[in-house]
Amino acid sequence: MKSQILERAISVLRRRGLHLWSTAVVAREAGCAKGLVHYHYRTKSELLARVADTLKAKRLKARLEALAPGGASALDQLWNAVREEVRSRDFEAWAALLAWPDSRVRQALRPTEDEFSSLGRAAALALELQPSSPEELGRVVDAGLSGFQIGLLRNDVADAVREAYDRFWLGLIG
Repeated sequence: MKSQILERAISVLRRRGLHLWSTAVVAREAGCAKGLVHYHYRTKSELLARVADTLKAKRLKARLEALAPGGASALDQLWNAVREEVRSRDFEAWAALLAWPDSRVRQALRPTEDEFSSLGRAAALALELQPSSPEELGRVVDAGLSGFQIGLLRNDVADAVREAYDRFWLGLIG
């Protein structure tokens, strides 16, 4: 039941946003009493922190998997992963959680040094780069990808966002 509550919490956040998200709605969609939600996740912030951690992990996994093949195809797959995160509304849900007042939720969204390093190493391996710091490269890549997702979320012209994405990578390679 705990994992079902978490899944429903993510689903509600995707569909309704944070301002219409509540533990009562999550409980109704999970088919359980509100008290059971609070039994598994003592507070709304605790549940949202778990949602944030889950979205962050899914995001990192998709990016690492996309970069795994290496070369130009990895960049195409990464672009598709970036677009899918926007299309599925996972990015919108992730971004909404940045506004939650409890610092535990915002902290759960932030990649760790190891996660930044993993992303940096994957990008370096995929593109045969020699970064002085994989962690720093990971931070740059993460910030860049988030920026492109913001553009897609704002309904900027997708071709223009893709062109900026390609230029971003050319800048890192060159």
